[in-house]
Amino acid sequence: MLVFTDGLGDLLKEVTDNPDRNALKMMLVVKEVRKVIFDKDDYTFNGSFPPECQSNCVPRAVLNLVSLLLNGTSIEDQDAKERQSCISIVQLICFDAKKKQHRKQNVESKQARTTRSREMPLPLYIGLKIHTPSRNKALIEQLYSLGLCINYKRVLQIENNLAHAVTQKYHSDGIVCSPNLRKGLYTVGAIDNVDYNPSSQTSKGSFHGTGISIFQTVTNLNQGESRGGIAFVEASGPIELPEKYSIVPAVACTVNALKVPERISTPGNSVQKEIDALKEEKEWLKDALELLKSEEFDQKAPLTWSAHHTSKERCSTEKRPGIGTLLPLFYEKATYISMIKHGIDMVRNITEYLNPGQVPVIACDQPLFALMKYVQWAWPNSYGEHKLVAMLGLHMEMSYWKIVGDLLDKSGWSVMMARMRWQQRGEL
Repeated sequence: MLVFTDGLGDLLKEVTDNPDRNALKMMLVVKEVRKVIFDKDDYTFNGSFPPECQSNCVPRAVLNLVSLLLNGTSIEDQDAKERQSCISIVQLICFDAKKKQHRKQNVESKQARTTRSREMPLPLYIGLKIHTPSRNKALIEQLYSLGLCINYKRVLQIENNLAHAVTQKYHSDGIVCSPNLRKGLYTVGAIDNVDYNPSSQTSKGSFHGTGISIFQTVTNLNQGESRGGIAFVEASGPIELPEKYSIVPAVACTVNALKVPERISTPGNSVQKEIDALKEEKEWLKDALELLKSEEFDQKAPLTWSAHHTSKERCSTEKRPGIGTLLPLFYEKATYISMIKHGIDMVRNITEYLNPGQVPVIACDQPLFALMKYVQWAWPNSYGEHKLVAMLGLHMEMSYWKIVGDLLDKSGWSVMMARMRWQQRGEL
């Protein structure tokens, strides 16, 4: 110990100096990273999330650093999931990063403090995504305190700005038509009643009204023409829809006095269509018989008529995912003829605006289908079958089976089947 006193002292000094030296190096790295974060241009939300908005808003140097921390020194062999996790972490770092706090700021505050200039796509998306289906303020505030999303007040502000922007586009276009709908595509409308009775004890009300949906078919050959986006601006005040849409005109119609018009149709050359339809039905029967003959039946096999034709459609490469949107709801109930007539007008105007020359096509369930036929019979010149196509009401099959059940009730059929041991009585 006496011989190596000087050497041991140097070793002890080096050991004690290493933590300080490492901390100094770490502070230099942190200082450089913070400089890169705050020198990056601020991300501005304009009402939508473009495909590359996440990777473009984060500093490249910070992204590489986080990638090294998560995946090691090899950053070239990352897959899409690993890269997305790195981008998400960097967005949260930039979102929660703060400059030097003021001395008078309350450091014991339980709420996180973020600035709008540091908002990233991920915290914005999480806040909007959670609030849209749940409307849960407590959940959003809890995630905000964890630094994962924007606060509840900011979510309401963005949604209000989006509503103002969309409404402004309605007024500029002269029609209530969602911005995601495209021109030049085959358009179909649907009308249905909306009945919302919340079962939660904390709910404050219910809603009973009418909803109108618009659907469009997209193919590889025809993907439609985009109508442009919305002008996202900071706005406040009431949101007012065009009166042509929001006001439902009253009508005078006596159902008992309606007269069913004669059907006027001209014979056409539909022989080839019938041959093709029979060919498709024979193909389904052939495939169904082959499936039934197999010893081991596959539960996912397209045995039924609908499953068979659906599988054929999925094999087609010409079709692409369609476009669907829900228009602003109405407080008026769908059981009113005035509401059905107004809904037909809205679908017809949207169809003419998006795809000029197309005959309006409207789908609805069986009760509303009956009301739609009343409208066609009461105003044949404007809403007759030569002016629009009302698709056969949904739930027809369910109504037919109810009628069959009424016919079989107390007919002795179920008792006879049970005695023959073909089926148990309760299963009929």
